Amino acid sequence: MPSSLQKVQKHVNKKKGAKASALHEFSRDARRLRRAGNRDEKVSRSNKIQRMSNNQWTERTAFFRDQLPDVLHPFETAEIQRLIEEYLARHDEELAELRGERREGRPKSTRQVQLEQAVDVERKEYVSGYWMPDLQDFESLQKMEAWDGEWTGLANLRFARVDSEGRVKTSQFPPKGGSSMDDEKKKPVESAVLYSWQNTKKDVVKLPDFGPDIVRRWLRFAYGGPLIINDVPDDFPTGASTSVLAQLYAFGEYIQDISFRLCVLDRLISRICEPDTDGKYR
Repeated sequence: MPSSLQKVQKHVNKKKGAKASALHEFSRDARRLRRAGNRDEKVSRSNKIQRMSNNQWTERTAFFRDQLPDVLHPFETAEIQRLIEEYLARHDEELAELRGERREGRPKSTRQVQLEQAVDVERKEYVSGYWMPDLQDFESLQKMEAWDGEWTGLANLRFARVDSEGRVKTSQFPPKGGSSMDDEKKKPVESAVLYSWQNTKKDVVKLPDFGPDIVRRWLRFAYGGPLIINDVPDDFPTGASTSVLAQLYAFGEYIQDISFRLCVLDRLISRICEPDTDGKYR
């Protein structure tokens, strides 16, 4: 059977002829058209979210490309860290303006909450390893200088993760996250997954320093359940659901669960970009 709305419409028109525009609301063909329309809308939204997810990496790479000197040369680690700090501070001016405009006792604006959460997520990424183009490889610098700004063109570049302590590790495209995880962080997660705590009383598994609700949501996702965010209590402050998503993303970064991080990122982008029923953006 045809799957897209266009194909379903063509199929129904061919079968019904002139009567296709006068279908009964609950007829089989009407239901088929609604299902196809919902399917197309879901695919379109998924593609939009994916494009926006890709944009954050292209924008990040474009920033570092714009910092390349006229005469290419590998960067020192200290210079790379300075550029990372400069990029992380790109929202500081707007945040200062938003904070200055907020009257005392009034809640933060949606834009301020979104920016603060975005900065928090990137700051935490920097602690574990900030994904960026490799600025210490001369061949990669040449390719980055010639990069056309497209997502697909990033596959030709080399990438690395640089943490706040100046450690540099080779990474990959698209970002997977495995290279930035310390053995110290990896041990409790591996122990929990391998159930080593059941084999001997000497093994003590210390869970990451996150709230139990964050760990619970990850466990639900890990065992095939849905990622539920909309069960935030009504008395939570403005932007609480976005805050929960930021914490979930940081937790996914901590345990290096790439599929969980991408799922959380999609939910975060959809909340930022999709308007509510009243036409306002969250």
